[in-house]
Amino acid sequence: MKRFEPAGRTPWWLFLLPFLVGCGGTAEQTEQPVDPLVIGRTIYIKRCVSCHNHDGSGTLRKRPYAADFNRVDGVLSQSDDLLIAAVMDGKKGTYGSMPAFRPILKEDEVRAVLAYIRHRFQKPPAADATPAVETPSPARSP
Repeated sequence: MKRFEPAGRTPWWLFLLPFLVGCGGTAEQTEQPVDPLVIGRTIYIKRCVSCHNHDGSGTLRKRPYAADFNRVDGVLSQSDDLLIAAVMDGKKGTYGSMPAFRPILKEDEVRAVLAYIRHRFQKPPAADATPAVETPSPARSP
């Protein structure tokens, strides 16, 4: 039901309008920097979990479906540039195809996701996996 207002009378809520418009904040407020790992985790959950799973295993019904981030010799052993190119442009993999995310994500967002994936899933190399380097003994002169 429409409320009747006599002509020449200003509605009461119109007086609040200047206050509501002015509550938008000031330009002096500074944004808090957001941790790239938080951004990466958010994007990973939204865009990557469906294939790579929460645990990074990349399995579907206990079968390999996408890259496994938990393997020491897996995709995370590749350089950032190669991985970013694969995410941005797509890639045919061993188990399936990685779709191109260039139309969806910016490069800095892909870098944030990669930083999160490396932080979350990449394991440091085992101590015994480091090749032993022999130091040459100094030549003895007779």
